[in-house]
Amino acid sequence: MPSTAVAAKYAVSRAWVDRIRQRRRETSEIRPRTQTKFRRRALEAHQEQRLVFLITARPDATLAELRDALPTTAALSTLWRAIDRLGLTVK
Repeated sequence: MPSTAVAAKYAVSRAWVDRIRQRRRETSEIRPRTQTKFRRRALEAHQEQRLVFLITARPDATLAELRDALPTTAALSTLWRAIDRLGLTVK
């Protein structure tokens, strides 16, 4: 059966059907691949505790100043999400 017919029958894209056929041709299986593991958090638990300490000690510090005070190279958006997850606020 052509790829376009299979795609129309199952309401999927032709490219997906082609990828499945290629995977079957190369590995002789079509079962779903195992899910990849997600990366660990950039800020570990002890760094989050230090972040809480830094914010309570100096609540007017900027995100860049907080990042410089921590031994991390995490992005400012990562710090912001960690602060939000901890339920803290900064200016």
